[in-house]
Amino acid sequence: QMQTLFDEACDSACDFMQADRATLFLIDRAKDEVWSQVAHGHGAEIRCKIGEGISGHVAATGEMVNIRDAYKDRRFNPEFDRKSGYRTKSILCASVLEASGEIIGVLQLINKDGGEFTEEDEETMVRLCDTLAAAIQRCQEHSSLQLALDQEQQKEKELEDELERERML
Repeated sequence: QMQTLFDEACDSACDFMQADRATLFLIDRAKDEVWSQVAHGHGAEIRCKIGEGISGHVAATGEMVNIRDAYKDRRFNPEFDRKSGYRTKSILCASVLEASGEIIGVLQLINKDGGEFTEEDEETMVRLCDTLAAAIQRCQEHSSLQLALDQEQQKEKELEDELERERML
């Protein structure tokens, strides 16, 4: 279910915001990283330390970043472009916040169709990130409930197996 969320969020963000690519990162507090299961238009997992790169900076500060020329920004890591042959130009990146204000993710859009991201795009990005926050939380809650259900079903099966063995004795 989380994979579906990543896919649909990135596809919708690209369409809605007229961007070439989108990446939804989640925070991995245990590893002090942001990570993504999918990079729209790329397909590989991406991980970087919180505080490093554009997405890591946004994860650390909560600050929205609107960059007109990625290669002129010292936070930009051109390594992904070198590996993929892609050319990043403009970037709009914002934090995804829980209701408590804790950063749970980062949404990054790359290469606005027709040029640069605008102030209006920034306002829309805030609303988009709010919607994503609610979806991520529901998805995480569903995953937790599914895990608990699976564990209970496993315990029930083990008890049934034990009862069956006792009956055979």
